[in-house]
Amino acid sequence: MSMLPARSARSSRWLTSDRDRAPAALVQVYAARRERTYRLVAQAVDALRQARARISIATIVARSREFDPDGKGVSKDAILGNADARAYYEAHRTEQTAARRSPRRPKLLRPDDEQSGSVPILVRADRDLVRVRQRYSRLTKRELVARLVDTEQAFTAERERWLGANDLVFWWMHAFAWAVTEVAGEPGSYAPAATEP
Repeated sequence: MSMLPARSARSSRWLTSDRDRAPAALVQVYAARRERTYRLVAQAVDALRQARARISIATIVARSREFDPDGKGVSKDAILGNADARAYYEAHRTEQTAARRSPRRPKLLRPDDEQSGSVPILVRADRDLVRVRQRYSRLTKRELVARLVDTEQAFTAERERWLGANDLVFWWMHAFAWAVTEVAGEPGSYAPAATEP
């Protein structure tokens, strides 16, 4: 036998709407509030349309305070929760054009500083520098700092590899020259060129 608690009426709240659950005495109060919200939204939208201003939830909330005798206006949740007010807003809202939308920021592969340097930086020599500048201008300061640190780390690692390879080549050159002088029959005659510090 299961020891689960009995299901209360509150746990099934989402199954019924507020109108079905409202006590009879509050039905008129809720209806008046819905009507007030719709009236204020309609007045605000009409005023914004007449002023040829942008119609958005934020502008409706701000403008509705002017039409409310109490000065409260309506909230964002009241607009979105009232089906009639929301429909009126959606029918008249100003569409956001593609030019006005903020561009999406590319996600940085390593947002944390601890992961910096974990991905090698691969750059083509023939890349389009205009597009590179545009891509960098969309990054945040934190992303740019992470990219700069990664670049410095990659540059330092590459320089260390280059210096190590040159040291090895230099050693082999001297070893080869020494071996040639030994084979040629002039032991001990090889003297490396003096290098300036």
